[in-house]
Amino acid sequence: MNHCTFTGNISRINDLTETANGKKYVKFSIAVDRKMEKGKADFVSMTAFDGRAEFIAKYCKVGTKALAECHYQQSSYPGKDGKTVYTSDFIVDNFEKLSQDNGSEQKDDYGFVNVGADGLNEDGLPFN
Repeated sequence: MNHCTFTGNISRINDLTETANGKKYVKFSIAVDRKMEKGKADFVSMTAFDGRAEFIAKYCKVGTKALAECHYQQSSYPGKDGKTVYTSDFIVDNFEKLSQDNGSEQKDDYGFVNVGADGLNEDGLPFN
């Protein structure tokens, strides 16, 4: 099974980017504390796509505590010098923001954050 779970603080977030075919993505890293070596952390680079990428880019910042469930993926591409470049990536399958950002989020009367559902067509939901 190819499943990894990381909990830590976001240490880097790139801008939301779009591929040539219109797929949105964001690259970021999470600082994960080492259990056996107090005071040390590993910085795990990740890539999120589509809705997850938009959520991370819009609602997270450096220092945000987060949980990311990923799968590990190796790929390659031809480099500028013609040699093959190999990459190792953690692709985000599920993402949860675990901290609030000091009141920068708008909450409703019940304390919930509106994360937006622009373009949601309720006619297609099974319970209507």
